[in-house]
Amino acid sequence: MFLALKIKNCSSFGDEQLFSVLANNKIKDKLVFNIQDKYSILPSMVVFGANASGKSNLLNIFFLLGCYSSYRTISDPFVLDAKYKNQPSSICYKSFIDEYIIEYTIDIKDNVITKENLYLKKSNDKKITIFKRQQKEKIDDIYSYSISYNANMFNNKVYKEGLEKLTPPNKLLLKSLIENNNGFKNTTKETKEQLSIIVKFHNELISYVNQKFENESLYERFINEEKFRNKVNQLINRIDLGVKGINLTKEEIPKDNDNIDASKYEYKKEFLYYENETNKEIHFQRHMVSKGTNNAYELFLQIINTLEKGLVLVVDEIESSLHPYIVRIIIELFNNEKINKNKAQLICSTHDVSLLDEDLFRADQIYFTEKNTKQMTEIFSLNDFKPRKGNNIRNRYMDDRYGGVPKICNLEDIFE
Repeated sequence: MFLALKIKNCSSFGDEQLFSVLANNKIKDKLVFNIQDKYSILPSMVVFGANASGKSNLLNIFFLLGCYSSYRTISDPFVLDAKYKNQPSSICYKSFIDEYIIEYTIDIKDNVITKENLYLKKSNDKKITIFKRQQKEKIDDIYSYSISYNANMFNNKVYKEGLEKLTPPNKLLLKSLIENNNGFKNTTKETKEQLSIIVKFHNELISYVNQKFENESLYERFINEEKFRNKVNQLINRIDLGVKGINLTKEEIPKDNDNIDASKYEYKKEFLYYENETNKEIHFQRHMVSKGTNNAYELFLQIINTLEKGLVLVVDEIESSLHPYIVRIIIELFNNEKINKNKAQLICSTHDVSLLDEDLFRADQIYFTEKNTKQMTEIFSLNDFKPRKGNNIRNRYMDDRYGGVPKICNLEDIFE
């Protein structure tokens, strides 16, 4: 479960910004998740803002974390202010998994990790340091690090030395730990529990990469798991797309002469309709249906999977090619405690102002992005404005009462 994100000197973010799903306990209506008997967490968040204000950059931070956890690190500093060019980009991500709060911080400069810290905290226990990795000096293009480990978890000197050799400057120690966890065979029950949490946390970060592309694992679920397939088809069938269901097949692509050992597959989708008079099943290829229908299928795969597994789904411009009514229904799935039984979360951006509705979102579920005079993205919540019950927040937003709208100058002189 996602808790909070701090960003500094990354993409369009210069000064540190905070994006948090911690609920305002003074707001009593709508669904919240309670953790560790003291925190209330929101099930869905929506981000509004002008074009190029940083909405996509905010959601892309989740994708970057997944990329760092899967591959290598890449620097992306704020480049419109000279003082930031020689400073590291910093991301701090907090999550909650199986009674543990996880805090993970990465600093990156010139594609190289300068700091990487991982902490766990269970209920009222003290925060546990799993590892702290700090870059020291660079000599002849060789980087050296000071790394402190949790003494109970990392009690094998040979394993620690091997782990460090497997972790170049542009690779996360977290990734190396996941790939080489054989050094924990003779550890305590508590250590094994903590290692399990770290593995789940790493998988959470990886999931953000999968959401960005057509997800082969979800296609395989759809083909092989009848219950999952039926849920997706029922959801598509009930939102008035006219589609009765989807057929998905996996077909092998013939091997070419240049790469005869490679086994390649493609997934072919067919959208099922029924002929009016005969009720005969008619199959449409993906190019024969609208972009919105194709988008709905891809999104519903993610939605059902997320709700079933209690994951975090991040969607940029959720309204893309979808009717506002359908988008509203999607958000309500996550806000409905009878449906969202596994504490899944939805984080999305949109330009659809019809979603600015206090019947759909609490004030603390609505965020805005806006560029300041230095062209840095700033993030702020509707809750900061303390809107009164019954305020027409949609009209007030369009009247620029909150910010997060385009600042458009006079255009008439362009056409003189």
